[in-house]
Amino acid sequence: MHLHPFSLIQILVTDESGKQIWRPMWLSVFGQRRHQLNAENSWQAYRQRYDLEHFLRFGFPKLLMTAFQTPEVEHEENWVQLTLKRLRSTVGSSLLSG
Repeated sequence: MHLHPFSLIQILVTDESGKQIWRPMWLSVFGQRRHQLNAENSWQAYRQRYDLEHFLRFGFPKLLMTAFQTPEVEHEENWVQLTLKRLRSTVGSSLLSG
């Protein structure tokens, strides 16, 4: 029927009283197994992807991720985990102090 079928989900973020905080957001979910994801799973996957992209945008220039090179995948994964922990501690301490 369609070349690339997808599911379209509207996300509304509200506060405790039910008042809408942001404009509605639309997510599209593609793939053969798209029906296995409900709206909550799709939202969580989007948030994880959003966080990862912002980390990589910040991490590569600021955390020396462009300068670190190794032929061992395990060493690279350790370096990424170390920089992630450093970023979390920096962001966490700034949130607590401000």
